[in-house]
Formats: sequence, structure tokens, C-alpha cells
Amino acid sequence: MRAHTVFVFIAFIVTSAIAANAEPQAPQAPQARLLDRATVVALAAAQAPSVAVAQRRVEESRAARTGAGALAPTNPELSVYVGPRWQSGVASADYFVGLAWPFDLSGAASRRVSVASDRARLTESEAEAIRHAAVAEALMLWAAARGAEERVLLDSAHLALDRSVLRSAEVRRRAGTASDGDVALARALEAQGVARLVTSDHVATALEQRLRARIGLPSTEPTHASGSLVTSDPKPLDVLLQNLASQPAVVRALAAKRLAESDAVLQGRVGWPVPRVTASMGRDPDTYAHFGADVPLPIYQRNQTASAVASAHQQTAQMEYRAELAMGEAELRAAYAEYEGARDAFAALEGASTDVDDAEHLAVRSYELGQASLSELATTRREATTARMAKLDAAIALAKARIALDVLTGALP
Repeated sequence: MRAHTVFVFIAFIVTSAIAANAEPQAPQAPQARLLDRATVVALAAAQAPSVAVAQRRVEESRAARTGAGALAPTNPELSVYVGPRWQSGVASADYFVGLAWPFDLSGAASRRVSVASDRARLTESEAEAIRHAAVAEALMLWAAARGAEERVLLDSAHLALDRSVLRSAEVRRRAGTASDGDVALARALEAQGVARLVTSDHVATALEQRLRARIGLPSTEPTHASGSLVTSDPKPLDVLLQNLASQPAVVRALAAKRLAESDAVLQGRVGWPVPRVTASMGRDPDTYAHFGADVPLPIYQRNQTASAVASAHQQTAQMEYRAELAMGEAELRAAYAEYEGARDAFAALEGASTDVDDAEHLAVRSYELGQASLSELATTRREATTARMAKLDAAIALAKARIALDVLTGALP
């Protein structure tokens, strides 16, 4: 038993010494947050800076409904007077107490509630449009950032092949089958590859930074744009045209039209006179009590200016709504045509991807076997790089065309 205890104690001492002498592990870098299309949409819709400001404006407009349904535009008035009177050398006290209570019989109170509610709905529709715009801007940056990261991968692969060609040129020069000019040209191609990679890497970093700002993430949080730039096709154009009224701009124009209509009715009601029921009591010098009513005579002022302006604004809002419908249809047709063009262009370039890879591979192999010169290889590789970049640009354009179409149709969450 004692031997077992000694053995356990020695094992503990050895283990502790090993742990004490072990090098501390370096802290792991924080894992980058993946930003795919759905994540960007959710973050931008919830916490984009412009969305937060728009939401505060909505709360302001909703607060304007407080007290909108008051029965009269003015409060009751209470008047009290008191003072001495001297009559035949004898002092006495006179007083007067009067109450004037307005009663609005025009029905303007309910119209004020309608105007306040319609104004709140207009602000809500504007906030919704701002939210769609914020999501669209974030998605455009996401597409650019995603494309920039793909460009970094292409440039990295291109540089790796440049260095492979340089090593091959150096081997062939030592073997006497290549000149110093080939090696110099290979080094120049490698330097160009390094410059392209450095540029594309910094562009990707800058776009990631802008994207984080648009979706409300800290500037120091590591992120990585992910996901495919190519999505499924949208609904047919005829179906999208049937939902034209759901476009954010059309929704806002409809809300503005309804507000103008409510305000026109309100301004017509405000021109009605508001009578005041009065009651008074006093002593002058005898005690008395009077009851009556004060009714303004609408001779000079019937709120005719505000009513005329509101009626004209109603017609303007109606015209703006019709214009938004017409422009919305035209913009939707144009955006759909641009999307189809971007889709077909990407499909054509994607179909040639295998041929581009084969052409570059055969050119490199031919150079390595001494069947082609380095200048011929450089020409082939330049065309292959151009084709790959064109395909990437087409994918980015396709993604942006789809985003623009989704913004017009109100398909963004």
C-alpha cells in the first residue's frame, strides 16, 4: 500500500513538472463570422444605422396621435374678477365669475385622428422603403465583397502557377533549353501576379469593412463573405407585374395619397365655427347670473386657404401615385430585362470554363515539354485569366441584377 502511494505521488510530481515546463498555447484567433446572403439581409434589416433612425421617426409620428381626438381645438376658459366699489362713500366688493366651454360640432376630432393615423402609416411606409434600401445596399456590398474574395482565390491560383512557370524556366535554362530572357519574362509575370494578389486582397478587406458598417457590426469583428452569387430565377415577369402595388415606392405613394385625402376632409371641417356655451355670475352691485352662447361668424375666415391648398395637394398626391405605378411598371420591366441579360451572359461564360482550363493546362504542358515558347504561354494564360475574370464579373453582375429586381418587387424581407 505504501509503495502504491509513493508511486502515485511520484507520478503527480512528474506530471506537474511537465505541465509547468510546457509552453503556453497561443490564444486562438476569433473565428470569422460567415456572412451569406440570408445573414446579411437579417442583420441589415434589424440593425443598419439608417433603419434605426427611420424607426425613431416612426415612433415620433405615432406619438403625434396622442390627443388627436380631443373634442375641441381649445380648452374651456374660466374668468374671475373681483374688486371694490365706492358708492356714496361706502365701499363694497364686486365680483365676476365666467365660464366659456367650446363644443366642436364639425366632426373634426375624428378627422384629426384619421390624419394622424395616415401620417403615421406614411412614415411607416417610408421606414419600410428605407429598410429595403438598406438591405439592398448591404446586399450590393456583399456581392462585391464575395466577388472580391473569389478574385483573391483566382489571383492566388494564378500566382502559384506563375511561380511554377518561373521554376520551370529556371530548370530549362540550367538545362540549356531556355534563355535568360525566358527567366526574366517569367519573373516579370510573377511580379504582376504578386501585384494583382496584393491589390485584390486589400480591395476585399475594404469591402468587408464597408459591409460591416452597413449591417451594424463592429469594425473589428472578423467576417467572411460566403455563399453563392448565383441564385434561382425569380418569378415570371407577368406574375411580378400583378404584384406591382407591393413595390415600396408605390406603397409609399399610396400612403401619401390617403394622407392627402384625410387632410383635405379635415381642412374642410376646420372651417366650421366652434360655438362656446357661456355661464357667468357676479354682483354689480346686485347679484346676477347669465347663460348664453358665443358663435363665431364665418365671414372673413372659413379656413378657405388651407382647405384650397389641401384640395390641390390631394390632386397632386393622386397624380404622384399614378406616376409611381407607371414608373414602377417600366422599372420592373427594365430590371427584369437586365437580369435576363446578366443571367444569359453568365451562362455563356460558365459554359466555356472547362475549355479555358483545358487551354491553359495544355499551354503550360507544351511549354514544359519545350513545344511552345514562354511568350506563347503568357498569351494563352492572359486570355485564360481574362476569361475567368469575365466569368466572375458576370456572376457579380448577375447577383446585383437580382438584388435590384428584388428591391423593385418588394421581395426583400
